[in-house]
Amino acid sequence: MEIGIGLPSTVPDTPGSELPIWAREAEEADFKSLGIIDRLVYPNPDPLITLAAAAAVTRHIRLTTSILVAPLRLTADLAKQAASIADISGGRLVLGLGVGAREDDYTAVERPFHRRGRLMDAQMQEMRRLWQGGEINGVGPIGPTPPGGHIPLLVGGYSDAMVRRAVNWGDGYIFGSGGLTAGLPAFRKVAEAWRDAGRDGRPRFVGCTYFAIGEQAAQQTANALRSYYGPRAEGLIANSPLTAEAVRQTVADFAAAGVDEMILWPGSNDRHQITLLADLVL
Repeated sequence: MEIGIGLPSTVPDTPGSELPIWAREAEEADFKSLGIIDRLVYPNPDPLITLAAAAAVTRHIRLTTSILVAPLRLTADLAKQAASIADISGGRLVLGLGVGAREDDYTAVERPFHRRGRLMDAQMQEMRRLWQGGEINGVGPIGPTPPGGHIPLLVGGYSDAMVRRAVNWGDGYIFGSGGLTAGLPAFRKVAEAWRDAGRDGRPRFVGCTYFAIGEQAAQQTANALRSYYGPRAEGLIANSPLTAEAVRQTVADFAAAGVDEMILWPGSNDRHQITLLADLVL
């Protein structure tokens, strides 16, 4: 199983200038990917702009949105921005996409919250077409063409609609805060539907969780989750590995479940967490 680390982009009081440093040190520590999460109505930097900055200071680490709330964005803009990062980074971008659960984000951009699933269906299909040079609205292609005309798409969520999206337009399944209890049954549904649809190979299976190593980092993580998730935070705190032993066991559990890649999101912006995690699980 490959191991990635998240960027502390939603941890309160993290300067934006820290994020490229995190990216560079994560690559030097030999993590396979950088993850970043997404929210609009919160003082976090934009995920795609952040990954573009990370691309500029790294050479081989994958750049993964884990996840990006796709329906908040205009399809053509999202397709062009993603293709630009893929082009600049030499094909290192992976788009984990989901519909999100926060209605305030949709209100902020005047997008219909209750139609977000249908919006994402259309987006995934259209982005695939645009990345292969398709024209938009009869005025021509938008470019640039990502390497190979393709950007890997992972679909997040737990609904039957998620399964359909993953099979129809995705390359795999990504899950986060629900842990293996929710993620493994959902992936099995994706894998079964994948076979039934006659798709080749096996969908990629990526799991995510928050982590902390050390008492101070654990407290910082709890505070960060309360800031970001509000009332949902207590369940996440209870289910996140916040000691070295818990991190080690969680990684072992994910590997035993057949997860292809695990991305551990930091709840602390202390860069020492990069080294501690690398020493523990790489």
